[in-house]
Amino acid sequence: MAGCDFDTGIDNKDKQYNEQSPIFYEPRFFNDEGFTLKIRPISPNDTDAWIIFVNGLSPNSKYYRFHHIIKDVCAKDAQPFCSIDYINSFALIAELVKDGLPEIIAVGRYTRINKSTNAEFAIVVDDDFQRRGIGAEIMKELAKVASMNKITTFEGYTLIENYEIINFLTKCGFILKVVPRTAMQHVSFPTDRMVGVRGFEPPTT
Repeated sequence: MAGCDFDTGIDNKDKQYNEQSPIFYEPRFFNDEGFTLKIRPISPNDTDAWIIFVNGLSPNSKYYRFHHIIKDVCAKDAQPFCSIDYINSFALIAELVKDGLPEIIAVGRYTRINKSTNAEFAIVVDDDFQRRGIGAEIMKELAKVASMNKITTFEGYTLIENYEIINFLTKCGFILKVVPRTAMQHVSFPTDRMVGVRGFEPPTT
């Protein structure tokens, strides 16, 4: 699900979002058979790794993520995807150290929609690392951060044939509302509730 633009203008009614202090996110580690991943916020220093990651995705994964066929991306494309403010926009990467070099194998992100309590989300995992629980771990952490930043709902559009994202989000424990549209479907769910997922504690208020 592609990202969206948001307005960073400040007026009195929007101070609750713009006067927040950015959260501190401590990196997490995800262990699977034979490898350990580091889950951490993306940074502008990740542009080269992000380019390699996106260009290495299968055509099908690229199509589902960006909703159209894309050519290889470059540094100009990477910059907005690697820049976050930790409040209105946030992204986590799963990083694998391979041959002494860090390699991105998954990215999850959200972007607040205008000045609302809703945000558009996106998640993509390298084809070789899918169905190992990595995407679910990132979505769980992303939802926690969003809730801390007063974002109550994730939403987005996905291709009507992309049933895999619906199955994935359901298995994550999210309570989905799916509204079919022409060639697309609109998906939304609360960020503060995941049913049957161990280790998810909604933030206190």
